[in-house]
Amino acid sequence: MSNRSWIIFGVVVLGFFGAMFALSQNNKIDLADVEVSQVIENTGTNGNIEEHVYGKKDSKVVLVEYADYQCSGCASMNKRIKVLSEEYKDQIAVVFRNFTLDGHPNALSAAAAVESASLQGKFWEMNALVFENQVDWANSNVSERNELYMSYARELDLDEDKFKEGMKSSNVRKKIEFDKATARKAGLTQTPFFLLNGEVIDNGTWGDDDKFRELINKELKKHDIDPPKSTTDKK
Repeated sequence: MSNRSWIIFGVVVLGFFGAMFALSQNNKIDLADVEVSQVIENTGTNGNIEEHVYGKKDSKVVLVEYADYQCSGCASMNKRIKVLSEEYKDQIAVVFRNFTLDGHPNALSAAAAVESASLQGKFWEMNALVFENQVDWANSNVSERNELYMSYARELDLDEDKFKEGMKSSNVRKKIEFDKATARKAGLTQTPFFLLNGEVIDNGTWGDDDKFRELINKELKKHDIDPPKSTTDKK
């Protein structure tokens, strides 16, 4: 793509984020009837974009993660949560939600890139690529970061035009803002931030894989669900 094309696209994307900021300032999202600790149905309020769930979607045990793609701690945690998610894929639902931090100038565009990929069925793949390559795009300018996002889209064999349209779509904007609103309702204090069936998981627990597994296993047993044997053998 030519530099001129990227400049035009960059201006459009900047306009999208400006509109998103205005939306967040002028419109309050009503979450009175939304249970943020559970898998949330897609509606017009969240852009009709389904929750990103790994594992057993209808499980009685739901682990919710809030993360910012430009947060280095979130990128580090992403590698670990992928392992845990795979271990517990037959027992729990692991939900990923966005919480972009104001101090991270490229976090919004990264979230938009991943949400756009989700419209083509590639959420988890783009999620992984964006986190894994954080060091490349985190401090890039608009043109550079958009070229990197597009390279990830090509790697995933996405329709490039649909990907670009998705990044600036109102539905993607709504999804990101909705996620942030649920985080505020949940009492988010930092990223990454975790809820297990509505209970906030403290840093000392999610920061230690063995303690994290113990907590999940304890919650599973409350609901008469057998933990995966591989996790009980790790003691």
